[in-house]
Amino acid sequence: MSAKADEVKQTINLYTSADKEVKDDEALDVTGAPSDENADPLVMPNLVSKKPGMLRTKGNLTLHTRSAHQLFYGRKKDEKKKIKPITGLVRFALNMNQLYDLAAKDDPYADSVLISVEEKLEEVSVTIKNHIKELEEQLADMEGITIDSHESVQPISVPLEFRTTYGFIAAQLIGKYDKLIRLAQCAMHVTGTFLQSDWERVVRKSGSNIRNAFWQSSRYRYTGVTRNDIAANNPIARNAIEKYGELPQEILEGTKRGKYAPKILGTKNSEG
Repeated sequence: MSAKADEVKQTINLYTSADKEVKDDEALDVTGAPSDENADPLVMPNLVSKKPGMLRTKGNLTLHTRSAHQLFYGRKKDEKKKIKPITGLVRFALNMNQLYDLAAKDDPYADSVLISVEEKLEEVSVTIKNHIKELEEQLADMEGITIDSHESVQPISVPLEFRTTYGFIAAQLIGKYDKLIRLAQCAMHVTGTFLQSDWERVVRKSGSNIRNAFWQSSRYRYTGVTRNDIAANNPIARNAIEKYGELPQEILEGTKRGKYAPKILGTKNSEG
């Protein structure tokens, strides 16, 4: 691995640390095999004392466009040049890790943001899929001409290692956006039917929507509130309500949670 690739990998791990073990379900691991705590007494303890390490999911995302690359890493604020910051995938994943942990501690406001982010990611994903389909149809409808590819002469592969599902869903979205840009540029170049106004409507708008979805992850800061606090209407609850307003009853009751929300600590059954 090159020094540059190693630097990139360290950057990803810095913001999206996957250092939490994927816990087995009580006494059983994911295969249904018993843990060493309740192993058959016929087995010598020393034979099962050494446990497997934590589970980690790793992968790579290939990017061809600079716009998608920027969405992955984000952009810092520059007040002198009046450049606004962009919440990239790296920071988004960090924010989602924190929200995920707060939701596991029964924070209804964290749950509310998880729901909002999920809905926004799904909405943007569906829109981009539709745009991709339309562009593919345009490129296929060229009499006697077949376009083999429209790719970077030097694509990059960025490593992926996220602790929650949200990071991987966001990475897929950036992958779709990268493909959308390539198809749109190709359509502008060869079809004569995809114009600059279409670029603004399709590509720029999609990029803006992704940035907005990633920004949603930064809407909430820690208050320490739980659903029990809300029910008791104690000072912690009143402070949270003053900052973030009232929540819908279904979220307060926990009957509505995100599809990828964590199990609430202390409960027996997974929720959401």
